[in-house]
Amino acid sequence: MRSLLRIFVMVALVAAVYGAASVFAQEANMTVRVTSPVNKERVTECSDITLRAEASIQTGTIRIVYFYQGGKSLASDRTEPYEYVWKNVPRGLYEITARAVDSDNNEVFADPVRFFVGDIQDGNLVKNGEFYCRTWPWSFSNYAGAIGSFMIDNTAWLSDSSAAYLQIDTPGEFDYNIQLYQDIPVDSGHTYTISFLADALRDRQIAIVFQLGHDPWTTYFYQTIDIAGFDLYGPYEFICTVNDPEARFLFNVGQFTGDVLIDDVRIIDPLATGVESRPEAGTISSISDYVLLQNYPNPFNPRTKISYILNREARVRLSVMNLMGEEVARLVEGHQPGGQHGVWFDGGSHASGVYIIKLIANGQVQTGKMLLLK
Repeated sequence: MRSLLRIFVMVALVAAVYGAASVFAQEANMTVRVTSPVNKERVTECSDITLRAEASIQTGTIRIVYFYQGGKSLASDRTEPYEYVWKNVPRGLYEITARAVDSDNNEVFADPVRFFVGDIQDGNLVKNGEFYCRTWPWSFSNYAGAIGSFMIDNTAWLSDSSAAYLQIDTPGEFDYNIQLYQDIPVDSGHTYTISFLADALRDRQIAIVFQLGHDPWTTYFYQTIDIAGFDLYGPYEFICTVNDPEARFLFNVGQFTGDVLIDDVRIIDPLATGVESRPEAGTISSISDYVLLQNYPNPFNPRTKISYILNREARVRLSVMNLMGEEVARLVEGHQPGGQHGVWFDGGSHASGVYIIKLIANGQVQTGKMLLLK
């Protein structure tokens, strides 16, 4: 029995070593990097932006290159030059990366590039908070028989000519029956201040919410607000106690009748100052000794790269946990030098769902979430 156990352990160790070696071999054989836009570039709002990547391979053929914005797929290209024209991009701070896949389905990811579109305030996490150009990345939903619609009103003049116009036809029983929202990741220990301009056809109530962006829709912050004519509402303070890369910010506008106008939405994180809020590749953050970066891609299937930065040498343990707190994979264990590090996680043998990334460096703990979708 002990002999069989030894054989099983040896086979598992060999498989783990082979898997790690295979990943390193892929990265050595194939590379990809984002060449346009460049890191920290400022681009005119509502303009068309050409996303471009350079990919090379020593052995084999590159089959396709994908572009991602904030971890979500934007487009792909199968021929050089690998590029995509992203049209009519609203004001905001954006993060772009690329993924190259060869003919054998091996893949590598580019380091992310962060750039500004328009004159956005440092630390403002909202994209298109002035509702220029287009409705993206805002989404609008009706639930449980409520009926409403969302459009841009170019004659509103709250802070300028454009604003979000939310028409409420059938308000539903609860405020969450009609929602305007966009995805905004949040970090534990950060304080977010929320403000916006608003007006309504009659005095009514709305709610602003931060919650998990999928079932079970966990609520992190909830604030009801009485809209009594045109005014600046806020700032409202949200002291965050969770790390959630899939968090969602919402205006809940159901339950009460009366159309609503919203403009100049700002969610300020003082720890997120422009492109320095998430360290660029090859640099060391001044905010923390040890920084766990968001994995790429996210959501993923079945592989994703987890990166982190050490300001100095540290004893590191990097683990992946399920939502029950059980460790499903230990990716790193031991001393590492200062600098940026990355390791791949393969979720091929795990069920779809949310997983926790846990980084322990010299006794300090940072966590993040990632989503495996099969």
